[in-house]
Amino acid sequence: MASGAGLNRVGQRGGEILLYHVNANVSAITVTVPTAPSYGTLGANDSGIIMPEGIGFTKWTFQILQVGSTAASGYSFTLYGTVSQGAYTAFQNGRTGVFTATTSPDVQPVNWFQLPAPSEQGGTAVVVNPLTAVGQVLTVSMPLVAVRAVLTASATPLGTVDLVGFAVP
Repeated sequence: MASGAGLNRVGQRGGEILLYHVNANVSAITVTVPTAPSYGTLGANDSGIIMPEGIGFTKWTFQILQVGSTAASGYSFTLYGTVSQGAYTAFQNGRTGVFTATTSPDVQPVNWFQLPAPSEQGGTAVVVNPLTAVGQVLTVSMPLVAVRAVLTASATPLGTVDLVGFAVP
């Protein structure tokens, strides 16, 4: 094993939380992407710029985790990535939101792209984007500067979930 192997990762003890304890309280939020000037409400249904400490990492995994004993369903999370240097700069300057041309040139909404899911290559699998059920994962192999997660729809949600991400070089 190489020296320092396993020390380079984002999510030191498992997945880093992108959206925390999402529950039926956000069920009324509906977001249209990617043409809307912003994706959602930061901290409610939009993580904003997250995981830039994994800049250049090429192995990313995301998963919906159930919180508590109530079966969770009715959630849909879309994962986006960017290679914009503005995302890293904005995060380092403490600006984790997504900006429009009138507020900041750091990272425009159009500079995010929906992360591809391997199941899009053909067939069906539990690896998808958007994630819609507990147990589904999205695994992406590409170098990214940062990611963001958006609750894009929620139809009669049940239970509470966390959305987590994990990245390694």
